[in-house]
Amino acid sequence: MTYARTVAVLLPLFLATACGGEAGAAAKPSSVAESLTSVLKGITDSKSAEAAKPELETLSSKLSTAIASLKSTASEAGGDAKDTMGALADKAKAAVKAFTPELTKSLSGLSEQVTRLMNNEEVKKVIGPVLEKLKGMVAG
Repeated sequence: MTYARTVAVLLPLFLATACGGEAGAAAKPSSVAESLTSVLKGITDSKSAEAAKPELETLSSKLSTAIASLKSTASEAGGDAKDTMGALADKAKAAVKAFTPELTKSLSGLSEQVTRLMNNEEVKKVIGPVLEKLKGMVAG
């Protein structure tokens, strides 16, 4: 995952936080990504893929919702943030530096597992659509 992609995912959070949003949302995408990674690590064949499919679908939807929520919050906060952008710039840069390693690590681990499973045709037949959705979310 590139630094620019990570900033694109995190910036909405920082704008929302600075404009009165909830800071607790920061952990959600990384926590969901870590849960997804854990589930994906347990998949080795079509049988384990089939067993994990419901949880993968639920978690991938949660990750998608969390990312969409951050983007939406940033869009809503954008108008308010324009007036205070200069003051926020330093805070945002510091916050990006603080949170980037955690989220980058979580999404990187998720990306590795998605790539591993995309190369397994047996597994791909069972959970291919979920893997494609995850691949789109973690692509750099």
